[in-house]
Amino acid sequence: MATLPSENPRFSFGATVNDMFSAIGRNFLLMTGLALIFAGVPNAVYSVVTLNAMEGLFGVASPDIRQILTDWRLLLGGGWLVVTLCGVFAQTAISWVALRGPDEASPSIGDAVGAALRHFFPVLGIMLIYYLAIFLIAGLPAMALFGLAGVSFTEGFSNPDGLVAASLSIMLVTLFVIFPLLLFLMVVWIAAIPAAIQEHLGPIRALGRSWALTSGHRWKLLAMVIIFSIVVMMVSGTLSAATMPMMAFDMSGGGNPFSCMMLATVLQSLLGSLTLVVTYPALTATYMNLRIAREGLLRENVGDIFD
Repeated sequence: MATLPSENPRFSFGATVNDMFSAIGRNFLLMTGLALIFAGVPNAVYSVVTLNAMEGLFGVASPDIRQILTDWRLLLGGGWLVVTLCGVFAQTAISWVALRGPDEASPSIGDAVGAALRHFFPVLGIMLIYYLAIFLIAGLPAMALFGLAGVSFTEGFSNPDGLVAASLSIMLVTLFVIFPLLLFLMVVWIAAIPAAIQEHLGPIRALGRSWALTSGHRWKLLAMVIIFSIVVMMVSGTLSAATMPMMAFDMSGGGNPFSCMMLATVLQSLLGSLTLVVTYPALTATYMNLRIAREGLLRENVGDIFD
């Protein structure tokens, strides 16, 4: 692997964006197909099943809520689990495709599926650790704070100052503690999935590898994460807004609100999955440029990363 004789190049935001679009351009159709098949379609099916169940409930005069919740436990819980696992599979496959070098032969969908099967469990482990960390950082404090707010709300008329203090505490802790910790987590683990796939690492080692690669570049990565998140939210919001007119389309003709939501929800699921086509090439491009900056790779020899 070629190295610079002296100082390593700096991590470049512009080069990262350029590499991201290059990866997307090389395999756009394949990435789009993977996103739709393994993320969009399962989400759409899950949405249809859920709305159909709600539509059936809509026509019941006196529903037995307890029985309904029992019946839906397997349907909704099992469906959510399948959709989540399919999403992880799609992320793994798209990341593997994005990591293919420009000089390599274009992969097929079979190649991508096979690679996703090989790397699925390390990526799943990373996602489980990531969401566990989110729960510990945000979930537990949020439950405690909202519990405090609930107690204060019940006493609000007799103790309005307590209600104001509880509301202010929630806002300040969220803004100055929880939100910065979540951003820090996103930054230090940003390269974990590409590292796990490219370097054949387990979840813990991949997270450690990402921590090491991001060291010294975290402020720049933080700015990149914020900008990218804003762009993705704007695109997602635009796609969702584009489906809103579909809410007027009543597929059953009976005036059922859930039937009116069906087409729009399916389209939102399919279009929303396309954000994976941008997100995971962005992560792999970040990983690649962090290795250039940390390990001194020459950009003209960047293909050595894939050897």
